[in-house]
Amino acid sequence: MQYRVVWSASSNISFRGEGEWYDAEEGETAEEVEDNLTKGSGGIGDGLELVISETGLEWWVETRESDPS
Repeated sequence: MQYRVVWSASSNISFRGEGEWYDAEEGETAEEVEDNLTKGSGGIGDGLELVISETGLEWWVETRESDPS
């Protein structure tokens, strides 16, 4: 299983991007990967949270089965 983070935003500019593919822990499911990346263990500063909100930034996790070769 591999995963990556994908993002897009729309405000006065629009953009979309995606990160590199990373290997998940052996035996980890797609749901577990997404939970681990979206739940987090802390918070971000109020200012950064406002910036993210104002830019219309959205992000999500994509998963895929690893290529066995």
